[in-house]
Amino acid sequence: YIVPVVLCGVLCALIVYWIVVALYVVSSGELKQSNDAETTEDMQYNYFAVVRQMLAFHFIGLFWTTAWLVAINNTIVGGAVATWFFGREQLEKPVQRAALRTMKFHLGSLAFGSLIISFIRVIRMPIRFVAGRTKDSPSRVAHVLCCCAQCSWAFFERFLEFVSEYAYVEIAIRGKGLCAASVHSFQVLRRNADAVGTTHILVDFSILLCKFAVVSIVGMTAWAMLRRDSDILNPLFPALIAMVLSWGIASVILGLVQTATHTILLCYCEDLERNDGTVERPYFSGEDLRRLVKTALSHEGLISGDSDTEQRMEMVRC
Repeated sequence: YIVPVVLCGVLCALIVYWIVVALYVVSSGELKQSNDAETTEDMQYNYFAVVRQMLAFHFIGLFWTTAWLVAINNTIVGGAVATWFFGREQLEKPVQRAALRTMKFHLGSLAFGSLIISFIRVIRMPIRFVAGRTKDSPSRVAHVLCCCAQCSWAFFERFLEFVSEYAYVEIAIRGKGLCAASVHSFQVLRRNADAVGTTHILVDFSILLCKFAVVSIVGMTAWAMLRRDSDILNPLFPALIAMVLSWGIASVILGLVQTATHTILLCYCEDLERNDGTVERPYFSGEDLRRLVKTALSHEGLISGDSDTEQRMEMVRC
């Protein structure tokens, strides 16, 4: 758990640095006195013309650096989990080795991927602004078109985040560049969609439920404890602060679990394509994991009424 803890520390330091620099940029200008001013109270503060461009660049830099740090975290965790999956007899300092490989070979690919994600997020902001401005517009067609554009762009953003998350894991496993890793990981997931799709959705939904459970328990506990203190007039605001902090901590810890689970799913698909379960090419995946995927496929076949469930189960060689 040291990797997400370090990530939180670095992100907090980055936010503090970003706020300080933003204050310096906003205050960039000079104090001038107009011709008819008689006192210093009539003086005007004129901002430099480049302040807006600097703020825009600074804002984009926050998105880019944040996405880059998250990508580094996912690659380190994915590399450590992949080392455990494919080389369980070589478990000497897997996290340190994964961090060293990431810092030495993959920072450029992660920076390129995070730049694409941040660029997509920045473009989405003016689309949301225009959609909000057209909400009260007499032309309903313009509002509908803006909402469709916002929905399409949000879907495109989620798709790129999904592909980039597995691409970072593929970079940690094979050491490929971003484009090659994205194409290869997407093709592997597409060929094994039956084995991964249901498990992926269930894992993400379970983690989301765990976050809500943690926040609910912390909020109710904080409310009950603060109500007993007679010096606190309104316990709602401190309870809300506790809930926000608990959501952040739960996101960091459960995000580690989520990244590790996605890495195991991708390694499982790679294991199916590389090996066939024979003595010469045995599976790296455990019996419990294969049984879990087999159960997911069987339930999927019962729900959808698909007739080739047995063939798909044979494809995963359980």
